[in-house]
Amino acid sequence: MHVRTAIRDQVYALLLPLVSGHVYKARLYPLDAAELPAILIWCGDEEIEDAGIMSPRQYDRRMQLFIEIRASVSDDLDATLNAIALDVEKALAPDPQLAGTAFDVALVSLAFQQSGDGKAPIGALRLEYAAIYRVTADAPEI
Repeated sequence: MHVRTAIRDQVYALLLPLVSGHVYKARLYPLDAAELPAILIWCGDEEIEDAGIMSPRQYDRRMQLFIEIRASVSDDLDATLNAIALDVEKALAPDPQLAGTAFDVALVSLAFQQSGDGKAPIGALRLEYAAIYRVTADAPEI
């Protein structure tokens, strides 16, 4: 399993107890109103640096890890999204190495979105984390 997948799966396991288990390992997931609030987790782009002259070659990688909280639009939408974001941050804080899958995982940004494209309007709060890890060129897996 690629380290990217292992990192995502570890975050999934930590967040699964939140939001009645409505946690998904996908950036695009059709959600019905009964599945909200929900959390979506996916890996984004990476910055990769050569860790130096060695054999086999090693790479230091900084991956975007997105955790998006979605909820039905209501009078308390901001409070709902913020409360779940607080739970997410508290769930990830005790182990920033994610059981040894990463050197560090740190929150770097938050972005609020609102959409009326689906069956019902939803709001979303996207948390972007930076996951830092190292792999060798011949073995980018756990």
